[in-house]
Amino acid sequence: MKDLTPIPLHAPIGPVAKSTAVYLRYRIGMTYRKVAEVFKDLFGLECVPASALGFDRQTARKGTPLYEDLREKIKASEVIHADETSWRNDGIGHYAWYAGNSDLARHGLDDHSQFRMRSLMEFSTSSDSFLELMG
Repeated sequence: MKDLTPIPLHAPIGPVAKSTAVYLRYRIGMTYRKVAEVFKDLFGLECVPASALGFDRQTARKGTPLYEDLREKIKASEVIHADETSWRNDGIGHYAWYAGNSDLARHGLDDHSQFRMRSLMEFSTSSDSFLELMG
């Protein structure tokens, strides 16, 4: 049976709930509004859609050092695979891109294809690296 104990107003939302919101948004593809509805309906957590957006921004900010570490490790690899595809993000055309190898992967989203591919081609700092563009 569901615990009906009310959650105190302005109680902080924990890391599991925040990561669940990010998962629902990006893996399942829910809007921020639907994420808030799921939280209320299934978990009894009331939050506004802007809170889910805040969780995204907080996650991105905390993940930046890891993301940049991946970038440097991929740049140093002997082989770099790269790919991009068109992608709609909230109804706006973007390009999803990938750079990596059999051990590491780095993904991103950009609204300019040529900009991203140019930077991928300049991705490697090692003259011994091989860049393979998939397509």
